[in-house]
Amino acid sequence: MEKPGEMFDEGFRAILIDRKRNTIQDTYITDLCDDVTALMGDWNAFFSLLQQEHPTEAERDSAEEVAEKVVKAHYALLGNKTPKVHIAKDHAIDHYLRLRPGLMRLLIEHWVEHNHQESSKLENRFNRVPKFEARANFTAAARHAANNAAVKIRITEVNSKASRGKYKRQRA
Repeated sequence: MEKPGEMFDEGFRAILIDRKRNTIQDTYITDLCDDVTALMGDWNAFFSLLQQEHPTEAERDSAEEVAEKVVKAHYALLGNKTPKVHIAKDHAIDHYLRLRPGLMRLLIEHWVEHNHQESSKLENRFNRVPKFEARANFTAAARHAANNAAVKIRITEVNSKASRGKYKRQRA
């Protein structure tokens, strides 16, 4: 998001403050909006850097610093490490520096689209589970199984014809 401050303007903040619980102070909402705006700006700087078609050497040299800043800010605000944070921290900059300048933007576009498609399939698979916590647990288990090498090997073994043996036809 290029200008996150425009999204969290005074009107939006006023709506949040008007609809908050009595136990929450107005300053908490204002500070949270400021923190989210800053974080979104940091993510924008990170992805803008990675998506440049012709980055300069100075921009390439600053990539690790930009990634470290956004990862720290994300974790400080949300307290979790999502797949996006993991990739930003452990993989994106390494690939950005190794690949021919400009190629990273195509890979990011492909990865984001692939991630949306896979997440959409998983969400649709469990969207009829009524309780949010149960739905989250089923989705997490499905993601774990889909990415677990041992599970993949076992599925392949079970589905192979060699493991089934010969079936005898029974006459009705």
